[in-house]
Amino acid sequence: MIYRFVPAMSVALTATFVFVSALASAQAVKGMVPDDAPPRALSYHGLIPGKDSHKRVREVLGEPVFESKWYSYKLYYPAKDRPGMFDVLHTGQNEDAHLANIDAASIPEGYETESGIRENLGKPEFELRMATWKMLDYTKEGVRFSLTPAGKTTGVAYFPHTTTRVPEGERKLLDLSSLREGPQPAPAEPADFSNIQVGVSEKVISPKEGWLPYRFEIHDDLKVRIAVFKTGDEAVAFVGADNFGMGWHDVNPIRDRVKELGVNHLIFAMSHNHATGDTIGVYGHYPAEYILYIQDQTVAGVEQALAELQPVKEIRTASKELPMDGIRVHDLFRNARNPGVLDPTVSLVQAIGMDGKAITTMVHFACHVESLQKGAREISADFPGYMCDQITEDGGGQAVFLNGALGGMVSGDNRERTHESAEVMG
Repeated sequence: MIYRFVPAMSVALTATFVFVSALASAQAVKGMVPDDAPPRALSYHGLIPGKDSHKRVREVLGEPVFESKWYSYKLYYPAKDRPGMFDVLHTGQNEDAHLANIDAASIPEGYETESGIRENLGKPEFELRMATWKMLDYTKEGVRFSLTPAGKTTGVAYFPHTTTRVPEGERKLLDLSSLREGPQPAPAEPADFSNIQVGVSEKVISPKEGWLPYRFEIHDDLKVRIAVFKTGDEAVAFVGADNFGMGWHDVNPIRDRVKELGVNHLIFAMSHNHATGDTIGVYGHYPAEYILYIQDQTVAGVEQALAELQPVKEIRTASKELPMDGIRVHDLFRNARNPGVLDPTVSLVQAIGMDGKAITTMVHFACHVESLQKGAREISADFPGYMCDQITEDGGGQAVFLNGALGGMVSGDNRERTHESAEVMG
């Protein structure tokens, strides 16, 4: 069960994002609306992304209830008739900076339902259906809508209106709302897990002085968190690493070394944490000593997990779509580059020992790990570290975070880039 569930889950999510992101690549919220562009069919209080300025936003809407710097500058305004929800306007901090896009929980009059949207705007250019929500895309008009499966509108994204996003001849519907093969029958007999063993460990992989090309402080330790599943001669190690990324040439030596320990499958999942230092060399410095340390610590962790294998009583799996509201998973995830193009699914695998206690809880979802303002100059595991600590504290055993297809670009929706905000998110 474990061997089928996680790879299938990862492939499915990756395929979803590759397809949707490919269709979305032509539309980015950085675009400017040309002077000869036709008028928008739907605007937000008359404001036009890609045309109006930060100053104009404040003139029209007044002072926001909250504002903060992220990649862009975020202005929060209370959503109309929706207590506790906000419309978030993304712009530059300078008053002349243009309005980039809006993630709105306010629903404009006449667009409260799918039928109203279609009546006003016609057939969508593209439609995405998930189990708990759907998206209607009108890129030429600069809007996308999130809705419940029953067709009630839950959010609107506004961005520069340019050209249609989906070329002629391409499919206009992606339906992931149910299994293609239909409902699955219940197993004839309860699953037998008696031949499966699981061992876990975690090792610190924080960099040492001199390994990065600048001075840094360590706020909290980076780690590799490991769960090894073994049955017969087959063993797979799931490694969740707090780091920015590593190439195949750096991961393959780990794979070769753990094979010598009897682990013939390795999934090395990097969180893509921006507060860990550049472990790829994409910014001009390849930290060779640091890479060797990560490799050594990972192999040592796998060896420890193998030494502490224990029989499994039960393996539990679960998958849930978090609620899409305001065209995002409110206060958690959003798509910063293509608003509303999002997979809000969180999937879990949990191994239960013979004593009834969790040995490990593995968590899979997609989000850039970049909640902290100081970035790599203040080393931190960011929200996955806080999340994993909380899972363990709550009795979930050794937590392992496996980041998903975070694409371009699923990021945090937390208000501020602080440790306090990252901890709340985690």
